[in-house]
Amino acid sequence: MHLPRLALLLAASLALLGCEPSPPAGPRGLPPRAATKRFLGFPPDLGQGAYRPVDAFPGLRFDWAVRVLHQPRGNRFFVIEREGKLWSFRNDAAATDKTLVLDLSAHTQGYYDCGLVGIVFHPRYGQAGAKGADEVFLWYNFTERPQGSREQRPRYRTPSFNRLSRFRLPDPAGTIDPASEVVLIDQYNETTFHEGGAMFFHPDDGFLYLTVGDDFIDDNAQKLDRSLFAGILRLDVDQDPRRSHPIRRQPRNGRTAHYFIPDDNPFVDPSGNSLEEFWALGLRSPHVMSLDRPTGRIFIGDVGHQLREEVSFIEKGVVGANFEWPIREGREGGPLPPGLHGHPAPPLVDYAHADGDNCVIGGFVYRGRHFPELQGRYLFGDNGSNRIWALDPNAGAEAERRQIARLPGLTGYAGGLSSLAEDPDGEPILVRVGARMPLFRLEPAPRDKVPVPPLLSQTGLFADTRTLQPAPGVVPYDVNLPHWADGAVARHFLAVPHDGDAQLDPEKEQIAYSAAGAWSVPKGTLLVQHLDLPTDARDPGPRRPLETRVLVRGRGDFYALSYRWRDDGSDAELVPPNGLGMVNVPVTDDHGRPSTQPWAFLSRSQCRQCHNPVAGTVLGLTAAQLNRERDYPQARDNQVRALAHAGYLHQPPGERALRRQPKLMALDDEAVELEQRVRDYLDVNCAACHRPQGSRAQFDVRRETPLKKAGLVWAEPLDPLGQRRAYLVRPRDPGSSVLMMRLFAVGMQGQAMPPVGKLKADPQAVEAFKRWIARLPEYD
Repeated sequence: MHLPRLALLLAASLALLGCEPSPPAGPRGLPPRAATKRFLGFPPDLGQGAYRPVDAFPGLRFDWAVRVLHQPRGNRFFVIEREGKLWSFRNDAAATDKTLVLDLSAHTQGYYDCGLVGIVFHPRYGQAGAKGADEVFLWYNFTERPQGSREQRPRYRTPSFNRLSRFRLPDPAGTIDPASEVVLIDQYNETTFHEGGAMFFHPDDGFLYLTVGDDFIDDNAQKLDRSLFAGILRLDVDQDPRRSHPIRRQPRNGRTAHYFIPDDNPFVDPSGNSLEEFWALGLRSPHVMSLDRPTGRIFIGDVGHQLREEVSFIEKGVVGANFEWPIREGREGGPLPPGLHGHPAPPLVDYAHADGDNCVIGGFVYRGRHFPELQGRYLFGDNGSNRIWALDPNAGAEAERRQIARLPGLTGYAGGLSSLAEDPDGEPILVRVGARMPLFRLEPAPRDKVPVPPLLSQTGLFADTRTLQPAPGVVPYDVNLPHWADGAVARHFLAVPHDGDAQLDPEKEQIAYSAAGAWSVPKGTLLVQHLDLPTDARDPGPRRPLETRVLVRGRGDFYALSYRWRDDGSDAELVPPNGLGMVNVPVTDDHGRPSTQPWAFLSRSQCRQCHNPVAGTVLGLTAAQLNRERDYPQARDNQVRALAHAGYLHQPPGERALRRQPKLMALDDEAVELEQRVRDYLDVNCAACHRPQGSRAQFDVRRETPLKKAGLVWAEPLDPLGQRRAYLVRPRDPGSSVLMMRLFAVGMQGQAMPPVGKLKADPQAVEAFKRWIARLPEYD
């Protein structure tokens, strides 16, 4: 058989099987790959602090770990996983074996803030013959029927019981008999949020201190006569009648037993009208609490609502502290009302929701030896940004956070910092939530010696910066549906490292093609988005260059840079790491009058809020976005095919697959069903966060998720924005749909969506969504 005929038959057979060969090699729309610098003058990584996280136990991985605790008087670490498992392993960097000490997953409501979230050993654990020598205490959300999964979180109003239980663990290297459980607290709660669970035994009094959150219900706070929420509890688990007394009052919708109330608790009430367990009040979501033994201070990281995060503390000897939630959030809020229980306790430090910071993770005061420069500093972090800070707790209200490290990659529920722990020597261990995650230690970070180019012209990206003529190896591309950028018009460019050899390395020099989701790019890749702003509302033609954004994949994590264009359009200057905030750009309004349009130059971390690892980081580089025609100097060609021919894609699609590949559709394309256009808009502008393992909101707006499973229609929002009986999307009623309010909102932290950079509503989107919601059937 002749070879050409054999090739045709083989191609036909593969097509019938659905396994098409890759497009033929050789230039078409694009010329063959040109050699290009690996980093085009950029450093391989930007410094994230004086220290870097390193894998503490390379042979071990954990699923959704929330706390680590070292065994008293022993050599084992214990790790609790959110969905109900307790593990132990020996304190050895070479450890590869771990023991499943206890599995409560059959009765643990997890998959959100809730789950198995607290552990502490009795202070006499390991002392042979002593009372409490084999006792360990756990705080978890008990339920007969756990709801949800890692792919589909439960509704936030999924009830369970906040349960404090004592278990017996005679052998620290062994397992716990579940039948040894003795329940001390069973407090019914309505939601999956704000469960607290930080615990320690105070060395001065031997009592158990336990944080409890407000169950995501403001009205649970500041109450001494209802339920065990929103404060710190102080309990005598040894039931010593010489200094404690029996429980006088049961909480509403709960039961307590098997402990006494310390006689010197601040809200002791012989009449039985108060829940005497409270040691402090006014906390919202106190996930981590620690005691600094040399000073006797107690530190609490209290997760905020829409405005502020705070670190609170109690000085030694102070009793009855009131941290003021929900009257105040951090230092924001109105005057304190008369008759406030306890003593007002403003935060040691609070900070705004900005630059990705949105969920404080409390830590501890460093007393180790490896980093003497950190001695006496309080170490803590943030789940939303993965930053780790140090501050001087003696500086009072003037205490400043100093970033010392940052966990790379995933943030939030999918992989963010979940707690900071101490090893037996007082050295920090960083815990991150997520699937198969390591535990981290800190080590001094190497210093980058290559400066970031201060001018766009110095990056090497463009042969002519004024005209944005790309340099060799830099490829322009278009997207089917640009994300909303306050009316600015975007141009896109791509640079992938190539050493010039004819044989391409798939891992180092090619993009991993995928029919769905973000494409994976090799280290050294740069993605550029240039934004021009129309300057005359009457004529879309006149535009001024405003900002050029660069997303770089370094040796480790991605990082983002931005360049602000000079007024004369000659060049663009590097935006500082913390951004420039809002500036007013001169424009002409639709009446021909001089006006201004606000524009936000974001910080580097704010860029990463959308360009996050859960979404694949490189948002616009997808098959659905690039599947379109483009005029190249050589020929008009489909962009995906052109990139494949030029060698940019690894395992690109064949012709039949490319023809079947869906495309994102513009809002004004009336030939396409309105619902599909709306869903595509949500995919581009919202799905980076609103997807499984993304933000805490419970809906999934990826275009491939069916509407009935997206969690939008008749779905109760986490934040009703002041409405009663609010829904994300209420069919036939756009005005009462929270989704519409988010589209309208601009510049209001916590209300506008996307939450950063949006200072102007998209009028076309507002109108399209209004029509879509008005047409939705009430019940389908």
